[in-house]
Amino acid sequence: MKLDVARLCLDCEDVHELQHCPSCGSEAFAFLTRWIEPAAELRPEGRRSRPRTPEPKTASSEQVEAYRQLLDGERPRRTGLMTKSMLGLAAFSLAGWAWRSVSRDRDREEPPRDSS
Repeated sequence: MKLDVARLCLDCEDVHELQHCPSCGSEAFAFLTRWIEPAAELRPEGRRSRPRTPEPKTASSEQVEAYRQLLDGERPRRTGLMTKSMLGLAAFSLAGWAWRSVSRDRDREEPPRDSS
């Protein structure tokens, strides 16, 4: 079996070259060349003639601006929906608290009614 086609079954750890594992029937596998590099003299021409190097990714202008702001310590100002929601929630909470305290005071002031 050639190393270029050898597959490691991720379920039973059997080495095979089929689409599914002959031992357990699983289709979960990884090529052995992921961890083992074939010898240079046995490698076919044109395939991996250069060592793998990650290609640099170019950042968009938005990403560059975000990184610049993070490094400079600037934070974007967000006075939008979240801030208004929090203020509204606080206002309703205070209004509910005031309403409950007023109704409790009224209940204490009224004498109990006789049902007779």
